[in-house]
Amino acid sequence: MKKYISKKVEYEKFIKEMKFKIQSAQIKVAISVNRELLEFIKQWYKYWSKDSNITKQIVSQIFQISWGHNIATMSKIKDLDVQDK
Repeated sequence: MKKYISKKVEYEKFIKEMKFKIQSAQIKVAISVNRELLEFIKQWYKYWSKDSNITKQIVSQIFQISWGHNIATMSKIKDLDVQDK
């Protein structure tokens, strides 16, 4: 019976440690994803805010273009000055 209780306590400790590790990993991933999205938003803003005419037009169209498409477009633009070329 002592062996059973000992194994049960070890198992509970193991589960608690695993739960903590998983929760910690989830938080790290969420922070990383948010940081990445913030960088895309900054890049998108810098690109589209250079010309007020483009900005006015794009704001009216922003909800017609999927966010995934905006991210894909911005990830392909390495040089923010590309619009001037």
